[in-house]
Amino acid sequence: MDKEEIIKEMEMDYDQLVQYLLNKYGGSKYDYFVNESCKTKNKKVTRSNEGLLCHHIDEDKGYCLCSPVAAQCFSFEYQKKERLVYCNYIEHLLLHILIGKNSYWKRRSTLESTTAFNLFITPGMGYICSDINGLFEKNGSSLKWKQRCYQEIKDNFDDYIFILNSFIEYLFNNYTGKKEYMKLDRDKSTFKSHRDFDSEIDRMKRTLSSISHIELNQTVYERLLDF
Repeated sequence: MDKEEIIKEMEMDYDQLVQYLLNKYGGSKYDYFVNESCKTKNKKVTRSNEGLLCHHIDEDKGYCLCSPVAAQCFSFEYQKKERLVYCNYIEHLLLHILIGKNSYWKRRSTLESTTAFNLFITPGMGYICSDINGLFEKNGSSLKWKQRCYQEIKDNFDDYIFILNSFIEYLFNNYTGKKEYMKLDRDKSTFKSHRDFDSEIDRMKRTLSSISHIELNQTVYERLLDF
């Protein structure tokens, strides 16, 4: 992917990005599972030989829909071929960043607690970052399908850092809670404490970029995007 396309995709909302990817890669010809029991994945749905992952469009409503256990808790409509879209690793990350954002703001009007940062990245974004981090750390994978998917993004390390930096900047800009650490005496009945804002931001950076040579304060673009 080139930088211009990544920025273009980052500026889209979830529905726009899904439609863009459908146009870019084409839709699925098969349902995700072979039948409504959701116990066996349909192997024909896989396009990893093209470097592509399969994303459930309705993961903004249900979670871990590729898992048989989770899939059985939701409507089989979420598994239909019309509700699947293909993407590379970078695009998969962007989709889940948007899912995390949309999910959070549907239920809340403010971001006042640093503990709420996790709600933006769990479960999808955290898993995807872990996968991408491992690929860049080891310069690929011994798994044939994962190595092929890595080939699609191997030249996008700086772009990956840019996306993570922009996400951290988004949290920083939208956080309206206290930023100073407060701790009252333990002998007071009103004892309260909250996480230090800066340390929580640093923790998020470490969580998302668990590669020894990644530093999320480096600037690789002229500006960050506020998603």
